[in-house]
Amino acid sequence: MTEPDDSCPKCGGELHQTDKNTFTGQVWREYTCRSCGHIVDINEGVALWQILHDDAEEARQKNQKKEDQAPAPVREPATKHFALFVQGLLIWALF
Repeated sequence: MTEPDDSCPKCGGELHQTDKNTFTGQVWREYTCRSCGHIVDINEGVALWQILHDDAEEARQKNQKKEDQAPAPVREPATKHFALFVQGLLIWALF
């Protein structure tokens, strides 16, 4: 975790974390000096949820490409199934 110096750059007072947000896809932490009220914002880089989201999207797109490239399953014509059915009936009728 990236933290600013424990002291305020303006007055030297102690900084305390007052906010953290990640809705932009970046981790932003806000530190406030209790003495003078000076605010320091720190960008810690990409948020974990954004990384996970991007990886899931990439995997989904790769799977979609594989499905698009895969040949369609070969279906036997219905007449073949009907012929096998009739053949089975004939064998059954003979016995």
